[in-house]
Amino acid sequence: MTGKTVIAEARLAAGIAADDDTNDSTVLALIRACSADLRSAGVTAPVENHPLYVQAVRFYVKAYGWTEPDAERWGKCYENVRASMKYDTEGTYGDGD
Repeated sequence: MTGKTVIAEARLAAGIAADDDTNDSTVLALIRACSADLRSAGVTAPVENHPLYVQAVRFYVKAYGWTEPDAERWGKCYENVRASMKYDTEGTYGDGD
């Protein structure tokens, strides 16, 4: 199940108001695609519980979800976060420890 915070953050990344559920089927599909991509890239820590997960979703939505003039830049940002998550086998990177 996708948390409400992740959905709200994905909406905002897409330029949709946090409480506007009009495009939620598309937003949820993007969140699921992001999670699947993280897993297929080799992220071994629990993806949805990782401290960088929400940021990865934001970048993924901006890169691949809506027409975005800087989509290529956002795609690179997503790839960098994905790489950080991949090498964090404990799922603790970025939590302040």
